[in-house]
Amino acid sequence: MPVKMQPTSSIKAHLGIEPNGRVQKKFQSLCYRYMDKYVPRYEGNLRKNVDLSNPTQIVYNSPYAHYQYEGKLYVMDNGKGAYYNPKYGFWSDKGVAKHNSGKDLIYHTAGTGDHWDKRMVSAEMSDLVKDLQAYIDRGA
Repeated sequence: MPVKMQPTSSIKAHLGIEPNGRVQKKFQSLCYRYMDKYVPRYEGNLRKNVDLSNPTQIVYNSPYAHYQYEGKLYVMDNGKGAYYNPKYGFWSDKGVAKHNSGKDLIYHTAGTGDHWDKRMVSAEMSDLVKDLQAYIDRGA
């Protein structure tokens, strides 16, 4: 009796495991949710201004996201990281590049810090994998 096989791409699509498929999107969603408590939080804007449109990445769009992620104070040539006015908040000179001063940032929210993706992976990856497997087991 002949066996008719579906193309691999059709099988993967049916299971939701193709690139950018349901399982990939769920994995991204879980990573974002698990990472949230490790992302620095002053007013919460860094955690809220996130682009999840590409299921293979999580992009934090705040202008200071890179500096927070690296955990280093970046300064202009004048040695200042930014200017501050209580009416307007923080700002930097437009068009002026900043460089790493080598000084560590101080995070005030307990459990948060630089490289929050790596912090999440080391602390919670096994739970994340269990959640993803449960999603797959339910039929994705």
